[in-house]
Amino acid sequence: MEQARGRRHLDFTKLFADSFDLVVIGAGALGSAMAWEAASRGLRVALLEKNDFGAGTSANSLRIVHGGLRYLQSMDILRARASAGERSTFLRIAPHLVTPIECVMPTLTSWKRGRTAMACGLAANAFLTLDRNWGLDRQRRLPAGGLISRRELAERAAGIDLSGATGGARWFDAVMLDPERLCLSFALSARNAGAAVFNHMEATEVLQHKGRVRGVLTRDNITRQIHEIRTKVVADCRGPWIGKASGSPPTGQFADTGAYIKAVNLVLETPDLGCAVGFPARSKRGEPITGRLFFATPFHGATAVGTWYFETREAPDETSLSDDELEIILRDVTRACPAWSPKRSSVTAVHIGLQPMDTNVRSASPAAIDRPIIVGASNGSGMNGLWQLQTEKWTTARRLAEHVLNRISTIEEIRIRPSATRKRRLYGGEFESLEVLAADANRSAGSTLSSEQVSRVVNRYGQQALDILARMRAEPSLAKSLPGSPQVIAAELTHALEHEMPETLEDLMLRRLGLGATTCPPGPAIDSAAAIMGEHFDWTTGQIQENKAAVRHHRRYRDAV
Repeated sequence: MEQARGRRHLDFTKLFADSFDLVVIGAGALGSAMAWEAASRGLRVALLEKNDFGAGTSANSLRIVHGGLRYLQSMDILRARASAGERSTFLRIAPHLVTPIECVMPTLTSWKRGRTAMACGLAANAFLTLDRNWGLDRQRRLPAGGLISRRELAERAAGIDLSGATGGARWFDAVMLDPERLCLSFALSARNAGAAVFNHMEATEVLQHKGRVRGVLTRDNITRQIHEIRTKVVADCRGPWIGKASGSPPTGQFADTGAYIKAVNLVLETPDLGCAVGFPARSKRGEPITGRLFFATPFHGATAVGTWYFETREAPDETSLSDDELEIILRDVTRACPAWSPKRSSVTAVHIGLQPMDTNVRSASPAAIDRPIIVGASNGSGMNGLWQLQTEKWTTARRLAEHVLNRISTIEEIRIRPSATRKRRLYGGEFESLEVLAADANRSAGSTLSSEQVSRVVNRYGQQALDILARMRAEPSLAKSLPGSPQVIAAELTHALEHEMPETLEDLMLRRLGLGATTCPPGPAIDSAAAIMGEHFDWTTGQIQENKAAVRHHRRYRDAV
């Protein structure tokens, strides 16, 4: 998509004149967290993303920040503690974007899923996470879990087959309100700490000299210009695109087998459950299948269900959901949730995440992406200064970034400051408390906005909500609602265009405004936003139409039937 102008917010001189301590390729959860970690510790960092921040696999999940309860089944206490610690970290550093969520699942007659075993697990979890609420906003604290009756379970799990259930287990995890915006917050935090942060900037080649990284060749996907960036260390965090740049072949566990794991979640038109519900897969005869668990989570008034895993050999940019795969998913949901009986027309969006198939794993399953992968020169990357990295889930992204940067510092002999990202608030999270912020926002908005509009601005933008509302007061026309999406005000579009680096209409609507999570944004909203963005960037009529078509035919809606 060619666009003659834009990128007014970027300092090209800084990017191409400096030599960087670290260049991070890929601005998903791990890449953005890595850039923030490195910039906050005093390194000169460049973050490059060929599409937009959080536009790939990181945007496609059930949004749960797991506290590690399931690891207690295998007595992996260290991993359970680490996950619980990162859950608290997310609630602390991004309290406007991460919130507690109630989770329930049936207890069964089997030993592992029985009431006694679950009660012991929940009690152990409560004990091991006694520090889970330290330093958290009062509205972000996690209660302890416990057992609930079958009646209480049925109230929370409407439509789900509870045959064989003896009651339920209840605990609290955290949920990301918007993964794409959380990813953006990491990237913008890195930018504010001095990093050179670029979306739509593709790394086409990792340059080397005598077996040592010396730079990265890039192509600006907006202007089509080619540039060279100097660095001695590259962190390749592109998930399924790892090693696709010339000069950085995938090696070790990333060896190019041509196979990927496709993780799929569906968004269904079902009643909002109000909490996350885990439920077993069921056989054709309706019997629970041991070891296979699905989750349904509330999702902007609909329900997201997952996760299914398929092996695929499609290119990462061409991945889609086949008719046969969709039929498998709908069959599984119908067996486990007969009251829902979803049809193809019930699917409003399809979220697909893709990861390289680990060469040590023979089939697509949760176990195939259950551990992070770190490949450096010492264990297979084949080039000094090149690190190829993959995280298995959102929960561990920040922690893995901290761990890897410590290793890079030691091996590459780069001096860094101690990490502070476990406590330091992200972009938007720099407020005293949610209660105080909400009160300030309501005073600022006065009677101009509805309570729903104010709540949206606070929960989406955090501290920046006050800037948005101040701009609205200075320019009353910015209080107007976006046609077709009355909860969105014009001041949000102005703020995003001036401060948050959208380059395409898709960037603006899906990942800055958060529209289209469950279904394609309304036509009037697309038309209005395109007109505003086209005027801002001086687009031609053809460019406006091309941008509008890209939103309407986005993959998550194209795969929905």
